Amino acid sequence: MKKRKEKSHELFWSVVAAIIIIVLIGLNLPEEEKQQEKQKITLNNGQFLFYKTTNEKTPVIIVLHGTRQDSEVWFETNPQGAFVEKAAEKGYAIIAPESKNPFCEEIKQWDTRKNSTDLEFFDEILNWIWLTENLDSERIYIAGISNGGIMASRLAEERGKNIRAIMIHSGTHADNAKIENNLCYYQYTINQTTISPNHPRTMLIHGTNDTIIPYEHTLEYYNSLKGTGIGVILIPKINGDHYWYEEYNDLILSWFT
Repeated sequence: MKKRKEKSHELFWSVVAAIIIIVLIGLNLPEEEKQQEKQKITLNNGQFLFYKTTNEKTPVIIVLHGTRQDSEVWFETNPQGAFVEKAAEKGYAIIAPESKNPFCEEIKQWDTRKNSTDLEFFDEILNWIWLTENLDSERIYIAGISNGGIMASRLAEERGKNIRAIMIHSGTHADNAKIENNLCYYQYTINQTTISPNHPRTMLIHGTNDTIIPYEHTLEYYNSLKGTGIGVILIPKINGDHYWYEEYNDLILSWFT
């Protein structure tokens, strides 16, 4: 009788162990699948990370990292990574370009000038989208933070007819962000901004206590867009600093429709 109980006890714990192993494998599998789905694509003028979770035809969000960041920031555990994860769940393909070689002092940033050396790279990305099966080239969106937000503004001005909508987090209009000292540092100005007629509708999110790019610059951008009749929404994060606020991720995706 005792041996039967011991065997039953052993069988019980064997079953429990098997269930735990199956559950752990199941928990790990989605992460492994995500890693397989994220691809590094190399073009003539740069490279980007591509992430897509479905074989269906999907819209595309191009996400632009800030200064001192890189494309991997969009796939890490942080508010920006949470945005990409939620966007992928809602059926968007993600393109996360990598800024080119640092301009000076090992600072990674985009060239946001009017004659930007990065425009050729983004033209290649747009062509890649148009030529890639199951990507909707009529629904291309851009989301950028800080220097990446300024680059989103430059693309809105120079390539706006190819972009459906943009979102700028803690950025400003590219014409009011002058790069000084051999492309090392920005000097921000507040001017009445001339807006391209092709500029897509725009969402602006900015902390009112931003210590890097003052909130007033985004307010001027908002007023300039509003004056032209282009669709625009401004979301001030009261007392917020220079940061991507995860609480607005759903709102951004609602704007990207």
